[in-house]
Amino acid sequence: VLPSAEQAFMLSDKVLDIRPGGRLILPDLNKYYYHETLKIDHGVLDGGGTTVFCMSNQKTTEHGTEYTFDGGVVTNGGIVVVYGGTLAIRTSAQTSAIYGRLIFNTGYDVEVPDGDAPVDFLVDGSFEAGVRGVNKSGDGTMVIRSKTDIENWGGTAGKSFSVKGGSLYYESSETTGTGMGTNNVEVAAGATYGAVGRHIGGYVDLRGNIGNVVLNGAADKTTTFAVGRLDEETGLLKPGSYTIGEGEIAGGVAFKTAGTLKLAADAGGVSSLVVNGAFTLSGNDELQIVGPTDSFGLTPGVYEIVKTTEPMETVFKTITYYGDVLPKNLKVTSTDTLITLRVSPKGMVILIL
Repeated sequence: VLPSAEQAFMLSDKVLDIRPGGRLILPDLNKYYYHETLKIDHGVLDGGGTTVFCMSNQKTTEHGTEYTFDGGVVTNGGIVVVYGGTLAIRTSAQTSAIYGRLIFNTGYDVEVPDGDAPVDFLVDGSFEAGVRGVNKSGDGTMVIRSKTDIENWGGTAGKSFSVKGGSLYYESSETTGTGMGTNNVEVAAGATYGAVGRHIGGYVDLRGNIGNVVLNGAADKTTTFAVGRLDEETGLLKPGSYTIGEGEIAGGVAFKTAGTLKLAADAGGVSSLVVNGAFTLSGNDELQIVGPTDSFGLTPGVYEIVKTTEPMETVFKTITYYGDVLPKNLKVTSTDTLITLRVSPKGMVILIL
């Protein structure tokens, strides 16, 4: 690949196809604009440590192209920009991954099928999209580990990010930045939204929303909100914290009809959810605590697992550990603004006030 010093244009009827075991290392130049079809089949596109653009359909005279990841990897400074073309994730036993930046120029629909890997599509770096928002569909699992805030996801138009199927896990800093920012997340029945980090808004959109998570469950198909980090090697949920709203900036979490709040626990601690605003339950929801084993080694003590600034309107209908009764050394206690998990060496008491 020998582009000019500034950019490389490839005809849209050409195909760059990196096969299993193949690795394309781009030279250390300024920018690359690829207008052809890009296929990475268990191979690697190496950015060479520089800024790399793989742009789709940049010119209005070009027809839309397709970027296909079939267990393929973009790494080492790679930036994938989808601008009018199609990003296709294929079913694979290996995670398709972008270690760099993924940019959707005007919003996008991302379909991720369910393969054999615990994580089907990983973006580890940063994620950006236009004001039209992004929809995640398909039965697979997508993970975004964002090293930058995602304020422009919904932009000043306040569009929602929709999880229409499968699972979407978002990870940002748990202590700094705005994280998910002003963007609203809407989760369809049967889908899962998992998160750790921050969801700190500050801009009220035309519908009056600021950084809300809305779980649209159904009586026969619940929706899951998982607080924690997803281990891409094992598929297990690890403890982490998620903060929605902060100070004078309000946010909210709302369960509609039926849903599950899933929290992880292990020897390192318990997941916690902090809501500066309303935490609304439907009356048919489950609090589920998950861990690697029935005796996950938590230090005896009291853990704050849900904390709100506005009184909760109702309580969880059921509280389980891996879908079964709580181990004898766990006790869940609720007030109108705080839910705690008490860990003791033995005994089993469940008390909801």
